[in-house]
Amino acid sequence: MRDPENEAFFTAEGLENLSEALVREGIQNSLDASDSNSGTRNVHVKIRYVSHGLPGVSNYLKEAFLPVLDNFSKGLGVDKSVIEKNLSETGVSLVFEDFGTKGLTGDVREVRIEPSLQNAFFSFFRAEGRSGKDGDRIGRWGIGKQVFPTSSQLHAILGVTVRRESPEKVLMGSAVVRSHCVDDQDYQPDAWFGIRGDEQSAVMPLEHTDGVETFCGIFGLERGSRAGLSVLIPAVDPRIEVKDLINGVLKSFFWTVLKGELSVSIVGPDGEIKEINNSTISDHLLSLEPKDAGIINCAVWAANMEAEKMVILEGSEARIPKWPESRDKLLTEGKIEEIRSSLESLGRVGVRVPVLVRVKGSEEETKAHFDVFLERTKEPESRTVFLRDGIVITDVRSPSIAGSRSLVVASHEKIARLLGDSEGVNHTQWQKDSPKFHNKYVYGPDTITFVQRSAYEISRSVQGADSSGDPTLLRDYFSIPEESGEKERGKKERPGIKPALPIPPPPPPRKSWYTVQQDARGGGFVIGAGDEDSTKITFPFSLRIKLGYAVRSGNPIKKWSPADFEVNKDPICSNPDNKGIEIEAVDGNELTIKILSHDFTFGLQGFDKHRDLEVRVNKLTDNNEEDV
Repeated sequence: MRDPENEAFFTAEGLENLSEALVREGIQNSLDASDSNSGTRNVHVKIRYVSHGLPGVSNYLKEAFLPVLDNFSKGLGVDKSVIEKNLSETGVSLVFEDFGTKGLTGDVREVRIEPSLQNAFFSFFRAEGRSGKDGDRIGRWGIGKQVFPTSSQLHAILGVTVRRESPEKVLMGSAVVRSHCVDDQDYQPDAWFGIRGDEQSAVMPLEHTDGVETFCGIFGLERGSRAGLSVLIPAVDPRIEVKDLINGVLKSFFWTVLKGELSVSIVGPDGEIKEINNSTISDHLLSLEPKDAGIINCAVWAANMEAEKMVILEGSEARIPKWPESRDKLLTEGKIEEIRSSLESLGRVGVRVPVLVRVKGSEEETKAHFDVFLERTKEPESRTVFLRDGIVITDVRSPSIAGSRSLVVASHEKIARLLGDSEGVNHTQWQKDSPKFHNKYVYGPDTITFVQRSAYEISRSVQGADSSGDPTLLRDYFSIPEESGEKERGKKERPGIKPALPIPPPPPPRKSWYTVQQDARGGGFVIGAGDEDSTKITFPFSLRIKLGYAVRSGNPIKKWSPADFEVNKDPICSNPDNKGIEIEAVDGNELTIKILSHDFTFGLQGFDKHRDLEVRVNKLTDNNEEDV
């Protein structure tokens, strides 16, 4: 029995949402498969929504999935009507295509493990937790590709790949649900879409046939004869939204976009096209938080800085890469003056930092480097943004730097490989105990810390060198007001004591149509009508409810685990008093309900009475969520 929970890999705190996970994992796979003899990547990714109302789309999906409707219903733990609705003309799918890549290379008929270690086709369609990538690639765990089925409400994908080997063009599909039983027959979680000669044979892909071209035509693939991979995500998860896809590309891949190595087109459900490339990236910055837009503006000049204009730290690299030992050797008075001069005249500086990398058991010690970019800003403090091989590593902990934005870019092959080996499945952190990193490198953990603290240590050294000071620097923030009038005679003021100001009354509570309360019986919650005028509400409408047990730190919803509870499994059950509602979708710690009347009541029971339960409710309006 196996109940895969791959979604947990894509809900880390370093990731905002499923849309960001999809573009991070999908695009890094495309960058890893770049087809470039010159060593410079030139990858284009197109993400496009496909309405099931288009000719042939709904019928094709129904023909593929309805014959095994019972398996998907049991394996996904949802009602058959939910799957049928997702396959109907009102449903929506998503196409992810890459160009300028090699496609899925390798023998498509291979089903044995050992010959398939470097078989990309095998790894994508037939393997989980196994990757054919070597250490020079962005991804290497063999888990990232699971974000494609995770993004499907059917947990399935269909893919067409074109390669420069025989067969040149093939179509195959796969799905990963849960172990299940249909008509007293047990089934494994994995399914494949393709051709099988008999019950004992493995499923094989459709090779360059009319069936492949029919699929490409129905779903509007632009693959043609160009090498690469096109993935169809049938019945795409409604959490995948255009604005989040755009923000995910900007926040994770701004460096490769600015370098001209990546361009992305996103075609929304309404057909509107959003282009993200090194010419248009600035047009999208208004959709980001100011701190994210600021770091991308900083990266615009950093990505175009020539090596000869950077401050190159030289000297003997310390055998143990630690800043106390390395500071005097690398940051000499002359180098500190160069950095300070650039910051004063240009407001920015690029610094190249050398580092030694050696694999344990090898006598070879390789000189590598990474780049640190500093830009002065009026922000009180900001955290350094780290990039490895062009992708942002979102959850690297480092000291904040006052008055500066900072980027650390690790592109050199050897240091990028070391840092990449330390990353977890979702590539959001550098972990010193990662199984692919632990005990592999000489001074490996010290090297990670050295890179993490580099921007802070350089900034601190420069600030320490600038001892002249500016007596007027803070006069706009701190001043002593002049006394006006004479003090009352005979009355002395107590130093440091000021008369208390009257405390204003709190604002009246905001009226709301919704209330969320603890179930009086314990172990649950109840959502019902509030005190706002119900005539302002148009029925029916839908609410999305997300649940999670409170944790010491972090987001309770993102830190939810199936081991905590699943809303569609015992002991969780609906309240007997529920009325005026209709359950539309259930998945893990989320569910969507339709509110039919103003006197509705909805609740769930069976949660741990000894743990605090956080309940978040959002109203769904025109494919957007409104916090209520």
